[in-house]
Amino acid sequence: SKKEEVPILLAHLPVWRGFVDNYEDGVVTANGFIDMAARERNIYSIDILPEIKKYKDASEFRINSSDLYHPNLAGHQLIATLIYDAAIQRGLFPLKKTDEGISP
Repeated sequence: SKKEEVPILLAHLPVWRGFVDNYEDGVVTANGFIDMAARERNIYSIDILPEIKKYKDASEFRINSSDLYHPNLAGHQLIATLIYDAAIQRGLFPLKKTDEGISP
C-alpha cells in the first residue's frame, strides 16, 4: 500500500443479531485496539455498526435466521454502500471531472 500509494480502508462488520444492541465488551475492546493499530499505521477504518443502527431489524440482512455472521445480498449491498461512502468522504478515490459532474 505504501509503496504503490494505495490507501487501505478497514471495515469492522457487525454481528447481524440486532443493531439496537451495542457490541459485547470483548468486541468493543477488539475494535478499539484495531482502530488504534490502524491509526498508528495511517490506515483508515470504519465501524459499520454505528452507521446501520437506524435499522431496527437485523434479520432482513442475514443470510438465514440461524446465521448471525453472514449477511445476505441486501446486507452486502448495504456494507458496500457504506464503505464506498466512507472512501469518498475520506478522499480515498481520485476524483475526475466529467461532463456529468465529478466522479471517482
